[in-house]
Amino acid sequence: MRSCFAILPIVGTALFLVPPASPAQAANLDVAIDPAAVLGPVSATGPIALNSFRITNHATVNIDGPASPSSVNFSIQGFLEVTGYNGPGGASISDPKLNVPAGYGLYFQYMGGGFQSTTPTIVDGNVVLPTTYTSLSAGLFAFDEPAGAVSTFAPDGTTINQPGTSTTLLATGQLADFGFAALVNGLPRADQFLNISIKDPAFFVSVPSSVYSVLEVELQSTPDNLFPNGPVLIIEGENGTAAFVPEPASLVLLGFGLAALLAARSACSI
Repeated sequence: MRSCFAILPIVGTALFLVPPASPAQAANLDVAIDPAAVLGPVSATGPIALNSFRITNHATVNIDGPASPSSVNFSIQGFLEVTGYNGPGGASISDPKLNVPAGYGLYFQYMGGGFQSTTPTIVDGNVVLPTTYTSLSAGLFAFDEPAGAVSTFAPDGTTINQPGTSTTLLATGQLADFGFAALVNGLPRADQFLNISIKDPAFFVSVPSSVYSVLEVELQSTPDNLFPNGPVLIIEGENGTAAFVPEPASLVLLGFGLAALLAARSACSI
């Protein structure tokens, strides 16, 4: 089975903040997961009916130099740590075994790159700098938390401090051939997707029945989350959600392109 994963950090050469996300154009789809089926009932809970994952971003973005006279190359890698769940209808779900000693954890690990225009375009009065991903990949993992400690994620996208045991790959993904990203009036906005391959069906008790589904990630920053240092930007503690939504074809590709971005359907930082 394949689905799609949207991952939204995009690159800029300056510090930008994102306004509160606007309501999604389509309702999230309810799904069910079973961490206990993968890690065992002692450390994990399941099954869990949910409407979205609550996530925290830990990432590093590098400006890698000019791609052309009018664009710059960038690369990004990081973790999206799952910090909780929202149930059907959006109500918060309390899971006493998530992110506690001798419990369990979930995270997305991702990396990608591409280029961003440095020449602004004016569209309907908006200043736009288009961003293009040329590579993007991600994996979803489950793991046992160690006894007496809780794992923490470094923004380098590779280091997990005090890692637990029995890490299991649940799904992987690669960049799809649709989506859009840009800086609009200095604010990064994007809808970017990966084709996902499910690696552990036991974890996914139920997923949307369409051939293609979309897991949308929305992130929102504050000044405390962003740490610029020359050509490097560290993102630490940026919060958001990840949720299945109807597959793009059923939404006429979500109105993909600039119109979708100018409507602020999805927003993220940097």
